[in-house]
Amino acid sequence: MLYDISAEILETEAFLDLIEQKNRDNADLTDADIAARDAAWRAGDAEILDPVLDNILSKRLAEIAEAAGGQFAEIVVMDDKGRNVAVSTATDDYWQGDEDKFTKTFALEGDDTYYSGDVFFDEFRGILAQQLAKPIKRRGRRIGALSFEVNIEYVAN
Repeated sequence: MLYDISAEILETEAFLDLIEQKNRDNADLTDADIAARDAAWRAGDAEILDPVLDNILSKRLAEIAEAAGGQFAEIVVMDDKGRNVAVSTATDDYWQGDEDKFTKTFALEGDDTYYSGDVFFDEFRGILAQQLAKPIKRRGRRIGALSFEVNIEYVAN
């Protein structure tokens, strides 16, 4: 199932176009700009949240998560700096660029297999979870990353 979902996202031109557009739109953001967006996201600022939550890719991620019946706590598509491009549901922060799900897939060199993180307690959702992530490439160049937070409690049942 994870492979099929990844393939759809990684091979759909409209989704790849959106990621590349976000990379272009946000190319000039400074670290301070990103920190301000992250703070606004955490505060629930609709001006920051809505463009991410309401785009075509987020809507598709939400459909995928709903169809999986609780298997995924969240699915996140990040741009080339780890900023949210699309999410299946609101995440606890806007910038994923300092987290393993981004740094171990996009920022560091390596092969294109999934990053598989340790099981952890997700305080935001109140579940045991594990991050799985994969770089998103287009024309041989990394343009972002795709992350799944798997609900371990769902998998165990």
